[in-house]
Amino acid sequence: MVFIASILFACVLPSVMGIKLDTPKDTAADGTLLVTWKPAATDPTMALVLDGPISIDIATGVAAAAGNTSVGLGNIPPGTYKLQAVVGDALETVIDTSGDFKVLPAKAAGGAAPPPKGAAPVASGSAAPPAASATTGAGKGQTGKGQTGKAKTGKGQTGKGQTGKGQKGQGGKAAKQAAKKAEAAKKAAKAKAAAAQAAGAKAAGAKAAGAKAAAPATAKKGRMVSGAKFGRRELYRD
Repeated sequence: MVFIASILFACVLPSVMGIKLDTPKDTAADGTLLVTWKPAATDPTMALVLDGPISIDIATGVAAAAGNTSVGLGNIPPGTYKLQAVVGDALETVIDTSGDFKVLPAKAAGGAAPPPKGAAPVASGSAAPPAASATTGAGKGQTGKGQTGKAKTGKGQTGKGQTGKGQKGQGGKAAKQAAKKAEAAKKAAKAKAAAAQAAGAKAAGAKAAGAKAAAPATAKKGRMVSGAKFGRRELYRD
């Protein structure tokens, strides 16, 4: 009697429960499978089973009212599978089955895309393509009348610019300052020579004056007169 009741319950249950599984997207064998479904308010907890090259339950105790869950596959063998929702405590009782989807080899799904087909890569160390005519062309750009022509070498930096009026002006200014310094030194030397000459003349004058003062006085020649009064001869000097 109990056995008959269990068979009847297993036959009636799928028609009573309202779960409808959505078909999952293809997923890598070591990836995460996103499972979604349309629940009903009266659905009990359930389990999810993969059915394909192998049959394995991948989740148990899933609340049917949640509507979705994510399951790590854990290196399931690649192949074509179906997903089954089964009664949580009776795995042989299938509630609903999804459509076919693929479990891809590990790292294949969502991996790096292959490099696009295009022009062959430039070999390492190869020379860069020549520049346009502005750089190496007719000569009116950088190489022609631009930088090398009238700009830097001509009237620009080398011509009338830095080398012409610039450096020449600085050289003339330096020469002028040197000339002023030489003139000032010359005047100073001349003044020093004049002072030395004056000092020499003054010293010579002082020396002559000293020599004159040191020379003995020359006695004037006098004449002898006879004094009748004193009865002696006296010397009178003019």
